[in-house]
Amino acid sequence: MSSQTDRTVPLRAERTHDGPVGASDHYVHARLCRAKPPGVLDGICPAGLEDLGTLERKILELLVIGSTDRAIAEALAVSPDQVSWCVRKLIKRVGHRTTRAGLVALALRHRLVDHPRPQHPGHLPDESMALLWSLACGQTFKAFAEGIGTWEAERIRTNLRMRLCGLPNPERSATAPLTPGHAVYMGWPTLAEEAGWGSA
Repeated sequence: MSSQTDRTVPLRAERTHDGPVGASDHYVHARLCRAKPPGVLDGICPAGLEDLGTLERKILELLVIGSTDRAIAEALAVSPDQVSWCVRKLIKRVGHRTTRAGLVALALRHRLVDHPRPQHPGHLPDESMALLWSLACGQTFKAFAEGIGTWEAERIRTNLRMRLCGLPNPERSATAPLTPGHAVYMGWPTLAEEAGWGSA
């Protein structure tokens, strides 16, 4: 097994025989990678996110619940381009490479937004937790799929979507698609519990 267990590095299946490691071995590896809370989410809030402007905070609040740039623009009466620019600026201010879902995780971890915590989804399978941690740590779905294959990753994402979309969320339409950021938001109670952050 690789000595790298930092969750900021894409999880890759190792070759131990004629083919890649089986999916269950990958999840064991992913579980080991989650033995400690991820460094990118631990500790203090990134300095670039401490003093958010009013528009930045409103955009972040809507991003957390899975709103698209277009929906955010409509809600705030600004252009979608302005929303995209602001989100890119927020990501740049984090100080390390991340994604929109990683930005959502930082916002939740450091209480930068005031949202009711979603209902606890209960126990999630290791494969779902591996995907949630990957997204929360700023990895793309593509990076997650790299180590286990696209079909297997799609199956995991579909199962997670079905599990999380079944939870009541008064701030979001039941027919709205589950974005990576919204998946992090809906799975946050389980992530925080596993990392030992309590009700963070």
